[in-house]
Amino acid sequence: MCDLYATYPDSELAFNPDYENLLTAFTDHELTTCDILTTPAVELAHTVGRSAVELRTFITLLTDEIARSMRFTFFDRATRARDQDRAITTGVAGLDRLLAGGIRVGCVTEVAGEASVGKSHLMLQLAATVQLPPALGGLGKPAIYIETESGGPRTQRLQAILDGMNRKHGPGTVSAEHVQCYYCNDIEELLHVIKYQLPVLIEKLGAGILLLDSLAAFFRGDKNLTNTLFRDTAALLRGLARRGLAVVVVNQVTDRFDETRNEGYFSSSFPSQPSNSSQDNEILVYKTEAAYFEGTSRKKPALGLNWTNEIDARLLLKRWTEEVSYEQSDFNLNDNTSSSTKLQKLPEIFRSIQCVFSGWCEPGEVEFTIVNEGLIDIS
Repeated sequence: MCDLYATYPDSELAFNPDYENLLTAFTDHELTTCDILTTPAVELAHTVGRSAVELRTFITLLTDEIARSMRFTFFDRATRARDQDRAITTGVAGLDRLLAGGIRVGCVTEVAGEASVGKSHLMLQLAATVQLPPALGGLGKPAIYIETESGGPRTQRLQAILDGMNRKHGPGTVSAEHVQCYYCNDIEELLHVIKYQLPVLIEKLGAGILLLDSLAAFFRGDKNLTNTLFRDTAALLRGLARRGLAVVVVNQVTDRFDETRNEGYFSSSFPSQPSNSSQDNEILVYKTEAAYFEGTSRKKPALGLNWTNEIDARLLLKRWTEEVSYEQSDFNLNDNTSSSTKLQKLPEIFRSIQCVFSGWCEPGEVEFTIVNEGLIDIS
C-alpha cells in the first residue's frame, strides 16, 4: 500500500474512492509520497500508466491537504491548549496548577519513570478524570486504554479509583464501562490497532483521551525495528491527537552513565579544570542541555532524541527514599501524663512529578503520594 496514510494520517485522499486505482498504481510501482510530490506529473503518468491530468489534480489536492495540516503547528496547539475547556484534570491539584489545567487535548504527552513509581496509576486515573463533566475538569468523554506489557489494565486498581471519584462527586459520575481497553503484544498488532481500528472507534465513541502503556517495550534493544517502524508509530499518534483528543504515552527510563568522570552525573562530575579533549567538551555541553529535555534525575527517558522530537510535553515521575524520625506518645494512667519517645529513623518512600518541558507551562515539580483512591498531591 502507498505510504500516504502513514505519512499524513489525516489525508482524505488516502480513502477517496475516486483515486483508489491511482493509489493502487502507486503501490504497484513502489512510489512513496515523497516521489509523488517531487516527480513531474508527466513523468509519473508515464511510470504508472495513468492520465497526466488526473495526476496533476491529485498532486494539487494533496499539496493543499499538506498546506492545511502545516498550519496546525506545535505553537498553534500550545495556544489552543491554554483554553481550560481543552484540558483534562489529572486529579492531582498541584500537578493541574503546574500544567495550567492538566493534560492537553490535541497534544502528545509522555509519562516517563522507573518501575513502580506510579506511571500506570496516573494513566488509570486519567481514564477516570476524562469522564468528569467539564465543570469538574474533565471532558465528559470515554477513554481508550492500550496495554502492551502486563496483559491488560489493572481492573481492580481502576475500579478503586472510579469508586473514589464516585464517592467524591456522586454515584455514576464515572464508570468502567466508559474505558475501552486493548491489549497488544507486538508492534505489528499495535500499529494495526492505531492505524485502522482507533480512527473508527474514536469517531464512534467520541473518546477524549488515548492512553498507551507503554511504547518503549517494543523499541528498546532492536535497532532495525526502531528504524523501520518508529517514525510511523509517532506519526500515527500525532495524527490521532489532531482528531481532537489527548494522547498520553508511557515511556520507560534508563540509567545515566558518566562518560568523563566516576564521581556522578551532575555538577560534581564536571571537571574543575578545562578539558583538553574536544570529545569531553562535547559530552559536557550535552549534559548541560540534556536537563531541558531529559529532566534532572539519575535516570533519563528511553527512546532517545528521535522520540523526544515527536512529543509535545514530558512528565518525569521520580521516587526516592529518605529516613524519617517518628515519635510515639506513652500515656501514664497513674498521673494522667504522657511522654514522647523518639523512635529509630525509618525509611519512607517519596514521589514527585517533574514537568520537564511543554509548550504551555513552565517546567516545575510537585510531590505526590499514592492512596487507595489514586494519586494525590502533598501540600
